[in-house]
Amino acid sequence: MRILVTFSALIIFQAVNGQGYFNKRLRFGFPAATLTSILPTDSCYYATGIIADSVYPYNTGNIFVKFDLEGEVFFSKTLTSTEKTYETWRGDLIFTEDGNLADVGYTIDSIHKLLFIKYNLSGDTLLTREFKSPYSNYFYPPAQIRRTPEGGYYVLANVEKSLSDPDAEFILLKLGHNGDLVWQKVYGQDDVHDVSYSMALLDSGELLCGGRRDNRNNTLKNFIERAYIFKVDSTGAKTWEYLTPQNQLRDGARDMVRTADGGLVVASGKGIEVPINASQGELRWESGYIFK
Repeated sequence: MRILVTFSALIIFQAVNGQGYFNKRLRFGFPAATLTSILPTDSCYYATGIIADSVYPYNTGNIFVKFDLEGEVFFSKTLTSTEKTYETWRGDLIFTEDGNLADVGYTIDSIHKLLFIKYNLSGDTLLTREFKSPYSNYFYPPAQIRRTPEGGYYVLANVEKSLSDPDAEFILLKLGHNGDLVWQKVYGQDDVHDVSYSMALLDSGELLCGGRRDNRNNTLKNFIERAYIFKVDSTGAKTWEYLTPQNQLRDGARDMVRTADGGLVVASGKGIEVPINASQGELRWESGYIFK
Protein backbone atom coordinates (compact mmCIF):
# COMPACT_ATOMS: atom_id res chain seq x y z
CA MET A 1 0.00 0.00 0.00
CA ARG A 2 1.30 3.41 -0.92
CA ILE A 3 1.20 6.18 1.65
CA LEU A 4 1.25 9.61 0.05
CA VAL A 5 2.04 13.04 1.37
CA THR A 6 -0.53 15.74 0.67
CA PHE A 7 1.03 19.21 0.73
CA SER A 8 -1.38 22.10 0.46
CA ALA A 9 -1.41 25.81 1.16
CA LEU A 10 -3.53 28.88 0.64
CA ILE A 11 -1.57 31.86 -0.64
CA ILE A 12 -3.21 35.24 -0.19
CA PHE A 13 -1.84 37.95 -2.49
CA GLN A 14 -1.95 41.61 -1.52
CA ALA A 15 -1.89 42.71 -5.16
CA VAL A 16 -4.67 42.55 -7.74
CA ASN A 17 -3.87 38.94 -8.56
CA GLY A 18 -6.57 37.85 -6.10
CA GLN A 19 -6.19 34.48 -4.43
CA GLY A 20 -4.21 31.39 -5.36
CA TYR A 21 -3.95 27.90 -3.94
CA PHE A 22 -2.39 24.53 -4.61
CA ASN A 23 -2.75 20.92 -3.51
CA LYS A 24 0.07 18.48 -4.20
CA ARG A 25 0.33 14.74 -3.62
CA LEU A 26 3.98 13.79 -3.24
CA ARG A 27 6.00 10.67 -2.41
CA PHE A 28 9.57 12.00 -2.74
CA GLY A 29 10.57 8.58 -4.08
CA PHE A 30 9.57 6.65 -0.93
CA PRO A 31 6.65 4.31 -0.23
CA ALA A 32 5.85 6.20 2.99
CA ALA A 33 6.32 9.91 3.65
CA THR A 34 4.84 12.48 6.02
CA LEU A 35 5.57 16.20 6.36
CA THR A 36 5.35 17.35 9.96
CA SER A 37 6.72 20.90 10.00
CA ILE A 38 6.61 23.80 7.54
CA LEU A 39 8.34 27.18 7.63
CA PRO A 40 7.03 29.78 5.14
CA THR A 41 9.13 32.64 3.75
CA ASP A 42 8.44 35.35 1.16
CA SER A 43 10.09 33.26 -1.58
CA CYS A 44 9.63 29.60 -0.65
CA TYR A 45 8.50 27.01 1.89
CA TYR A 46 10.87 24.82 3.90
CA ALA A 47 9.49 21.59 5.34
CA THR A 48 10.71 18.59 7.30
CA GLY A 49 9.18 15.22 7.98
CA ILE A 50 9.64 11.45 8.07
CA ILE A 51 10.23 8.90 5.31
CA ALA A 52 10.47 5.11 5.36
CA ASP A 53 11.89 2.73 2.78
CA SER A 54 10.52 -0.68 1.87
CA VAL A 55 14.00 -2.22 2.02
CA TYR A 56 15.20 -3.90 5.23
CA PRO A 57 15.85 -2.71 7.96
CA TYR A 58 12.92 -0.30 7.36
CA ASN A 59 14.38 2.43 9.53
CA THR A 60 12.53 5.72 9.37
CA GLY A 61 14.54 8.77 8.38
CA ASN A 62 14.25 12.54 8.22
CA ILE A 63 13.43 14.44 5.02
CA PHE A 64 14.10 18.10 4.25
CA VAL A 65 12.16 19.70 1.37
CA LYS A 66 12.22 23.13 -0.26
CA PHE A 67 9.11 24.18 -2.22
CA ASP A 68 8.46 27.23 -4.36
CA LEU A 69 5.36 29.33 -3.68
CA GLU A 70 3.31 27.18 -6.08
CA GLY A 71 4.21 24.01 -4.22
CA GLU A 72 6.73 22.70 -6.76
CA VAL A 73 9.69 20.90 -5.21
CA PHE A 74 13.03 22.67 -5.59
CA PHE A 75 14.81 19.74 -3.91
CA SER A 76 14.53 17.19 -1.13
CA LYS A 77 17.29 15.62 0.96
CA THR A 78 17.19 12.85 3.52
CA LEU A 79 19.01 11.86 6.69
CA THR A 80 18.95 8.07 7.09
CA SER A 81 20.95 5.28 8.72
CA THR A 82 20.86 1.50 8.86
CA GLU A 83 21.83 1.77 12.54
CA LYS A 84 19.15 4.14 13.86
CA THR A 85 16.02 6.13 13.06
CA TYR A 86 15.68 9.88 12.64
CA GLU A 87 12.14 11.11 13.33
CA THR A 88 10.76 14.65 13.64
CA TRP A 89 7.11 13.79 14.27
CA ARG A 90 6.45 16.89 16.35
CA GLY A 91 8.96 19.01 14.48
CA ASP A 92 9.05 22.76 14.93
CA LEU A 93 11.37 24.01 12.19
CA ILE A 94 12.92 27.42 12.99
CA PHE A 95 15.58 29.76 11.65
CA THR A 96 18.82 29.88 13.59
CA GLU A 97 20.67 33.06 14.51
CA ASP A 98 23.26 32.42 11.77
CA GLY A 99 20.61 32.07 9.04
CA ASN A 100 20.42 28.28 8.94
CA LEU A 101 17.57 26.05 10.13
CA ALA A 102 17.03 23.80 13.16
CA ASP A 103 14.52 21.12 14.10
CA VAL A 104 14.02 18.64 16.93
CA GLY A 105 12.78 15.07 17.10
CA TYR A 106 13.99 11.75 18.44
CA THR A 107 16.27 8.97 17.32
CA ILE A 108 16.19 5.27 18.22
CA ASP A 109 19.07 2.79 18.15
CA SER A 110 19.07 0.62 21.26
CA ILE A 111 17.36 3.44 23.20
CA HIS A 112 15.20 6.50 22.53
CA LYS A 113 17.08 9.81 22.53
CA LEU A 114 16.09 13.40 21.90
CA LEU A 115 17.44 14.65 18.55
CA PHE A 116 18.59 18.13 17.49
CA ILE A 117 19.28 18.72 13.78
CA LYS A 118 20.81 21.78 12.14
CA TYR A 119 20.54 22.27 8.36
CA ASN A 120 21.77 24.84 5.89
CA LEU A 121 19.32 26.37 3.41
CA SER A 122 20.36 23.80 0.82
CA GLY A 123 19.02 21.03 3.07
CA ASP A 124 22.43 19.64 4.02
CA THR A 125 22.63 18.33 7.58
CA LEU A 126 25.28 20.45 9.29
CA LEU A 127 25.18 18.61 12.60
CA THR A 128 23.09 16.41 14.86
CA ARG A 129 23.07 16.15 18.64
CA GLU A 130 21.54 13.34 20.70
CA PHE A 131 20.49 13.50 24.36
CA LYS A 132 19.67 10.61 26.67
CA SER A 133 16.91 10.70 29.24
CA PRO A 134 18.17 11.31 32.79
CA TYR A 135 15.89 8.49 34.03
CA SER A 136 15.26 5.69 31.56
CA ASN A 137 15.95 4.57 28.02
CA TYR A 138 12.90 6.40 26.68
CA PHE A 139 12.50 10.04 25.61
CA TYR A 140 9.13 11.46 24.55
CA PRO A 141 9.07 13.35 21.25
CA PRO A 142 9.93 17.00 22.01
CA ALA A 143 7.06 19.48 22.09
CA GLN A 144 8.77 22.65 20.84
CA ILE A 145 12.05 24.42 20.14
CA ARG A 146 12.63 28.15 20.67
CA ARG A 147 15.70 30.35 20.28
CA THR A 148 17.26 31.81 23.41
CA PRO A 149 18.27 35.49 23.59
CA GLU A 150 21.92 34.33 23.35
CA GLY A 151 21.37 32.55 20.03
CA GLY A 152 21.03 29.06 21.46
CA TYR A 153 17.86 27.03 21.93
CA TYR A 154 15.30 25.92 24.47
CA VAL A 155 13.84 22.46 23.81
CA LEU A 156 10.78 21.31 25.75
CA ALA A 157 10.00 17.58 25.98
CA ASN A 158 8.89 14.85 28.40
CA VAL A 159 10.58 11.94 30.13
CA GLU A 160 9.37 8.95 32.16
CA LYS A 161 11.11 7.74 35.29
CA SER A 162 11.10 4.19 33.91
CA LEU A 163 9.25 2.14 31.32
CA SER A 164 7.26 0.54 34.15
CA ASP A 165 6.44 3.90 35.76
CA PRO A 166 4.44 6.18 33.41
CA ASP A 167 4.93 9.17 35.69
CA ALA A 168 5.79 11.65 32.93
CA GLU A 169 7.58 14.89 33.74
CA PHE A 170 8.51 18.01 31.80
CA ILE A 171 12.15 18.29 30.76
CA LEU A 172 13.63 21.56 29.51
CA LEU A 173 17.00 21.61 27.75
CA LYS A 174 19.03 24.73 27.08
CA LEU A 175 21.42 24.30 24.15
CA GLY A 176 24.20 26.44 22.73
CA HIS A 177 24.19 27.71 19.14
CA ASN A 178 25.65 24.42 17.88
CA GLY A 179 23.28 22.28 19.91
CA ASP A 180 25.67 21.55 22.77
CA LEU A 181 23.95 21.01 26.11
CA VAL A 182 24.20 23.96 28.53
CA TRP A 183 21.82 22.53 31.14
CA GLN A 184 18.73 20.40 31.49
CA LYS A 185 16.07 20.55 34.20
CA VAL A 186 13.18 18.23 35.03
CA TYR A 187 9.89 19.61 36.40
CA GLY A 188 6.96 17.67 37.73
CA GLN A 189 5.17 16.22 40.70
CA ASP A 190 5.38 12.64 41.88
CA ASP A 191 2.45 10.31 41.14
CA VAL A 192 0.91 12.55 38.46
CA HIS A 193 1.29 12.81 34.71
CA ASP A 194 2.83 16.10 33.50
CA VAL A 195 2.82 16.48 29.69
CA SER A 196 4.41 19.45 27.89
CA TYR A 197 2.97 21.23 24.83
CA SER A 198 4.14 24.81 24.37
CA MET A 199 6.57 27.61 25.22
CA ALA A 200 6.52 31.42 25.14
CA LEU A 201 9.69 33.49 25.47
CA LEU A 202 9.41 36.77 27.38
CA ASP A 203 11.34 39.97 26.63
CA SER A 204 13.13 39.52 29.97
CA GLY A 205 14.65 36.26 28.69
CA GLU A 206 12.43 34.24 31.02
CA LEU A 207 10.43 31.37 29.56
CA LEU A 208 6.86 30.17 30.00
CA CYS A 209 6.30 26.41 29.67
CA GLY A 210 2.79 25.05 29.15
CA GLY A 211 1.17 21.64 29.24
CA ARG A 212 -1.17 19.59 31.37
CA ARG A 213 -1.22 17.75 34.70
CA ASP A 214 -3.47 14.70 35.09
CA ASN A 215 -3.86 11.47 37.04
CA ARG A 216 -4.36 9.15 34.05
CA ASN A 217 -1.21 7.23 34.98
CA ASN A 218 -2.79 5.79 38.14
CA THR A 219 -6.58 5.68 37.71
CA LEU A 220 -9.29 4.53 35.32
CA LYS A 221 -11.96 6.95 36.55
CA ASN A 222 -12.44 10.12 38.62
CA PHE A 223 -10.03 11.93 36.37
CA ILE A 224 -8.16 15.10 37.21
CA GLU A 225 -7.09 17.11 34.17
CA ARG A 226 -5.63 20.62 34.54
CA ALA A 227 -3.84 23.12 32.32
CA TYR A 228 -0.38 23.71 33.78
CA ILE A 229 1.86 26.73 33.12
CA PHE A 230 5.07 27.74 34.85
CA LYS A 231 7.83 30.31 34.34
CA VAL A 232 11.58 29.73 34.59
CA ASP A 233 14.49 32.16 34.56
CA SER A 234 17.59 31.87 32.35
CA THR A 235 19.10 29.29 34.73
CA GLY A 236 16.02 27.07 34.61
CA ALA A 237 14.85 27.94 38.12
CA LYS A 238 11.05 27.94 38.42
CA THR A 239 9.71 31.32 39.57
CA TRP A 240 5.94 30.70 39.52
CA GLU A 241 3.33 28.21 38.33
CA TYR A 242 -0.38 28.23 37.53
CA LEU A 243 -2.91 25.36 37.46
CA THR A 244 -6.55 25.56 36.41
CA PRO A 245 -9.00 24.53 39.20
CA GLN A 246 -8.93 20.83 40.10
CA ASN A 247 -12.73 20.48 39.96
CA GLN A 248 -12.77 21.40 36.24
CA LEU A 249 -11.62 19.09 33.43
CA ARG A 250 -9.34 21.26 31.31
CA ASP A 251 -6.97 20.25 28.56
CA GLY A 252 -3.37 21.41 28.64
CA ALA A 253 -1.94 24.72 27.44
CA ARG A 254 -1.71 23.66 23.79
CA ASP A 255 -0.48 27.07 22.71
CA MET A 256 0.22 30.40 24.38
CA VAL A 257 0.25 33.92 22.93
CA ARG A 258 1.45 37.00 24.76
CA THR A 259 -0.80 40.06 24.70
CA ALA A 260 0.13 43.74 24.46
CA ASP A 261 -0.97 44.39 28.04
CA GLY A 262 1.43 41.79 29.43
CA GLY A 263 -1.11 39.01 29.70
CA LEU A 264 -1.24 35.58 28.14
CA VAL A 265 -3.94 33.95 26.00
CA VAL A 266 -3.97 30.16 26.29
CA ALA A 267 -5.53 27.64 23.89
CA SER A 268 -6.95 24.64 25.73
CA GLY A 269 -10.06 22.46 25.89
CA LYS A 270 -13.04 21.65 28.11
CA GLY A 271 -13.98 18.05 28.91
CA ILE A 272 -16.43 15.80 30.69
CA GLU A 273 -16.07 12.34 32.23
CA VAL A 274 -18.48 9.67 30.99
CA PRO A 275 -18.84 6.40 32.97
CA ILE A 276 -18.18 3.17 31.08
CA ASN A 277 -18.84 0.76 33.95
CA ALA A 278 -18.49 0.69 37.74
CA SER A 279 -14.70 0.76 37.66
CA GLN A 280 -13.89 2.73 34.51
CA GLY A 281 -14.67 6.10 32.96
CA GLU A 282 -13.84 7.90 29.76
CA LEU A 283 -12.64 11.48 29.34
CA ARG A 284 -14.28 13.28 26.39
CA TRP A 285 -13.32 16.73 25.11
CA GLU A 286 -16.56 18.50 24.25
CA SER A 287 -15.30 21.95 23.25
CA GLY A 288 -12.33 24.18 22.74
CA TYR A 289 -11.48 26.53 25.58
CA ILE A 290 -9.57 29.82 25.53
CA PHE A 291 -8.57 31.68 28.66
CA LYS A 292 -6.46 34.72 29.48
